[in-house]
Amino acid sequence: WKKSDGLAGERVRVALKHSNGDLYVGTASGVSIVDAKDGSIQNFTKENGFENDYIMCITEDSDGKVWIGTDGCGVYVLNNRHLEKNYKREQGLAGDVIFKIYQYDDEMWICTETGLSIFKNNKFTNIDSYNGLGTDCIFHALYDGNDKIWCTCNAGIFTLKKADVD
Repeated sequence: WKKSDGLAGERVRVALKHSNGDLYVGTASGVSIVDAKDGSIQNFTKENGFENDYIMCITEDSDGKVWIGTDGCGVYVLNNRHLEKNYKREQGLAGDVIFKIYQYDDEMWICTETGLSIFKNNKFTNIDSYNGLGTDCIFHALYDGNDKIWCTCNAGIFTLKKADVD
């Protein structure tokens, strides 16, 4: 598929198969949703609701909502193909450049250029160099199931104790 076929752009950065079968394609020009049943494409770009449409990551949460990280405008949340939320620094997110988003239990972990944001109970808790991290730029944060969170960053790899984060 190309832009001439309906994609938002051709510089594809990430793709996600949704639990309903639809394909979410993140490009440098927006998100395209390819319908699993008929192949039709719905786009989310600057032209219809996204302030920044350079997509860095896409994650589906346990409720079927799709969390989309951007390069400068935080996180968009789509619910049933409708834009539900846009979380940015103004809403408590650590930063607006989003590298990865993961769900752990009832928390969404959002890796940003200025710290790790944990979204739980409709509020953000941020971990950064001001409260214990050796760096702010977090690319990945992976929980190993044994009380360790492994983080990749602009200064290498480090671990945190999950109990300390909790």
